[in-house]
Amino acid sequence: MTDSIRAILLGAAALLAACDDSKTEQPAASAPPDKEEASARTRCFSMLEGKDLTAIQIQQDGNAISGYYAWEPSEKDGSHGVLNGEISDGLIKASHTYMIEGTIQTEETYFKLESDRLLQGSGELVEDNGVMVVKDPASLQFTDVLKETDCANVKDAITNAEQTSNDIVEQSNSSGDGDNGLDLSMLGENLIGDWQSTQDPKAHLSIDENSYRDIYDGKQLDSSAYEVLASCPEACGKTMEETPCLQVQGKDMLCYAILTADGETLELSLLTGTGNVNQYQRINSATQQPQ
Repeated sequence: MTDSIRAILLGAAALLAACDDSKTEQPAASAPPDKEEASARTRCFSMLEGKDLTAIQIQQDGNAISGYYAWEPSEKDGSHGVLNGEISDGLIKASHTYMIEGTIQTEETYFKLESDRLLQGSGELVEDNGVMVVKDPASLQFTDVLKETDCANVKDAITNAEQTSNDIVEQSNSSGDGDNGLDLSMLGENLIGDWQSTQDPKAHLSIDENSYRDIYDGKQLDSSAYEVLASCPEACGKTMEETPCLQVQGKDMLCYAILTADGETLELSLLTGTGNVNQYQRINSATQQPQ
């Protein structure tokens, strides 16, 4: 089990809390929401074929997408897992990590978000370093249509996906080789530096001894004090006793489980808000200058 899979799964652990807030929301209107309404918004979609249910919960925060995926056929084992990716012009590209018949798999998947419908793409997959990726995204057929529904209508399926993802995390932790770069004596030193997102090249992170700065497209978005804790406390919304925690004291407190910090790679799992997993590579500070 690779650390990147573990990171993807941990990132979705906080998302289910958002579903409860969305129970009272009405389904989207026929017209697409404006940009402010779309930010940090949780939506649920479902497709029922006979007694076979497919349910998806996604949360959009800017261009970032995270969520749960549940496929529950009536007469055979299904699969449950998590989604993490980004959206551009209504096209979602995501990494889907799931468990099926006791086996953990990760594959690349695409969706089109059209008003109150979510269309899933289907096409030929090929293996790339243990991950199934779409051979030719341009040839995808978007034939599976999930319609938007109140999240309360698919709560059981989404809960099953959350529970399964937690099981996968536990399995990953128990079978991991410990090579995640979390040398606690070097943790502070490994965090300090300038980082570029592997998911969005315009997104940067700069951490020094006193501040945590978010930078996007060369512009500094915020600068906050932070604290590194031995574990994530209850105040973070999810307790992770054996995982170091980066607690950012901004306008709203943000807690990140530190999944990998080996000096060159940084993986942070957001425990509050969207539940996204942020993956970074160290860069030379000269390559990104905030304005």
